[in-house]
Amino acid sequence: MRNIRKQAGILIFTVIVAVTAVCFLFISCEDPELPHICTPGTAATCTTAQRCIDCDELLQAVLGHNHGPEATCTASQNCMDCGVELNEMLDHDWEYDQNAVPPTCTTEGYGHRYCNDCEANEPGSTPYDALGHEFDWVITKTPTCSAAGEETEICHRDGCNHNSNIKRQGAPALGHNPGNWVQTTAPTCTAAGIETGTCTREGCNVPNTPRAGANALGHNPGNWVQTTAPTCTAAGIVTGTCTRANCNQPNTPYTGAAALGHNPGNWVQTTAPTCTTAGIETGTCTRCIEPNEPRQGQNALGHEIGNWTIATHATYCTDVNSHGTGLEKRACTRASCSHVQETRVISCLGTAGLTFTDIRGPFSADMSSIKNSGLSFVCIPDYYGDIPVVCIDGYNSDDSNNTTITNIRIGKNVTSIVYTAFADYIGLTSIEIPAGVTDINSEVFWGCINLVNVTFAPGSKLNRIGSQVFAKCYNLSSITLPNSLTTIGQSAFASCNSLTQIIIPNNVTFIDYYAFSGSGLTSIEIPAKVGSIGRRAFGSCENLTSITVVAENQNFSSWNGILYNKNGTTLIQAPGAISGSLSIPNNVTTIDSYAFYLCTKLTNIVIPATVTTINTAAFSICTSLTSITIQAGTPPSLGYDNSAFSSTNNCQIRVPAASVNAYKTALGWSTYASRIVAM
Repeated sequence: MRNIRKQAGILIFTVIVAVTAVCFLFISCEDPELPHICTPGTAATCTTAQRCIDCDELLQAVLGHNHGPEATCTASQNCMDCGVELNEMLDHDWEYDQNAVPPTCTTEGYGHRYCNDCEANEPGSTPYDALGHEFDWVITKTPTCSAAGEETEICHRDGCNHNSNIKRQGAPALGHNPGNWVQTTAPTCTAAGIETGTCTREGCNVPNTPRAGANALGHNPGNWVQTTAPTCTAAGIVTGTCTRANCNQPNTPYTGAAALGHNPGNWVQTTAPTCTTAGIETGTCTRCIEPNEPRQGQNALGHEIGNWTIATHATYCTDVNSHGTGLEKRACTRASCSHVQETRVISCLGTAGLTFTDIRGPFSADMSSIKNSGLSFVCIPDYYGDIPVVCIDGYNSDDSNNTTITNIRIGKNVTSIVYTAFADYIGLTSIEIPAGVTDINSEVFWGCINLVNVTFAPGSKLNRIGSQVFAKCYNLSSITLPNSLTTIGQSAFASCNSLTQIIIPNNVTFIDYYAFSGSGLTSIEIPAKVGSIGRRAFGSCENLTSITVVAENQNFSSWNGILYNKNGTTLIQAPGAISGSLSIPNNVTTIDSYAFYLCTKLTNIVIPATVTTINTAAFSICTSLTSITIQAGTPPSLGYDNSAFSSTNNCQIRVPAASVNAYKTALGWSTYASRIVAM
């Protein structure tokens, strides 16, 4: 049995080794998807390295020879691994007997001899071969100044000195050594001096080839004398004669004083300047009486532009396609100027019947003057005469609707739109607010029930949207607030049922009471700079599922879509679409007024023991509530009118058993005594 187990183990091991080997056969070291495994080539030897058969990667370096014993008289030195001869076998160091005759270069030897280094021993029964000459090159002639040396082959064996008569050139010629050079010819003005020297080597004394000595001196002209005076256009000429002894040659003339240039005298204007070209002046030289090149005179005068005159009178605008603009022109008043006249567009007159006042600034357009005119289009001009129209007014004193006006064009100079200017314009479907408008006052578009789209011109400077500006604009569905906005007033978008999304710009700091109350918003994000949010700003929004605050905001926070103060101790506003059961976090101490007002899908609420204040109408009209659980042993204080739990489906208010009587008799809680039960 033991042998069977052993044989089974050997069989399993053999299979594993075989499978591994097969796997390696299919692995290529060049395949980037597989581990790097090389296939070894021929093993490294003394002279060759081992490399991968597939990728030629070096696996083992050349081994180098394994030196055997040193060479002797009888054996060479070989590699112990590959057998290659590394050093030749040495010659015998023969020693001869007293009566023996050693061989020379040319004669045979005989007699007994033996090697001093090994056991070689020869009896000398046959003659030993002559050794032959061993030549070295020997200097047989030294080099001279002009001839190279010579070397001859001579045998260096003792007692031989045989000359082979084979010669070769030795050291090169030395060249002459001139010693000190001596000036033999002095330099002149035009020629260099000459120096000579004689070789100082022993046995030579050959004179050297003369060489140039000191440079030519050049002429010494003495005093240069002007021989030709300069003119307006040509330079003067000066000459001189060399003062060196034995020379006295005249020097080459050279340029003297520079040309004088013309002296034009008085320049005279020959061409007068015009609006666009400079004048031209000319003059005549007072030295040579030649005319000078003309030069620029007085600068161009520039145009003398006249007053604007009306080319086309502005007219009233009658519909959305008419613009009623006029045209003014002006031109240069200088004689013979052909300057093309300038033109500019002048503002239209706006809508006929529209009146203007100066009550609120330079000029305000009074919309009440045309509210009941039956017009379908209104144009508010840029100017009234020459004065900008900066404001739109129009107090709607009778609260009547305007059903005819469907389009309004607002002039580019308007900076503010004030109280009820377009209120109850129920035919208005869209409006563009010019970039210059900084303030939209109270109720400007209040009750424009068919207003769908509001746009702000690029570069808008709007700072404030006042109270109830878009209140009851039931069909308003598209509005992109400009980044310049900082304030959203009370009820600004109240009851905008179709407004499901809006982005509050990053520069907004103030959101007033009821700002989006009753709107169709489904979610809202509070940006970082908002520091004040009025009560019920997002109240009664039945489709609102979450209120989110960015982390950078220093005044507010949010958790599970509910709005809190920054440290989470005051619950400010729950989204109107909150549903099911809710447990208020344990760090909350105050539930603000109207916090859950009209949250009709909320079914259960748990208020932690940390809450000490529940303000007015906090849970009012939560009509689906089935239970309210309050964990505090001491009844929290209620708002001033005891309406915290009014219209809450008459559900039970569950409190700690030990505190039931305390709740039933506490100020404000007695209103709900019949509903208070033990947990």
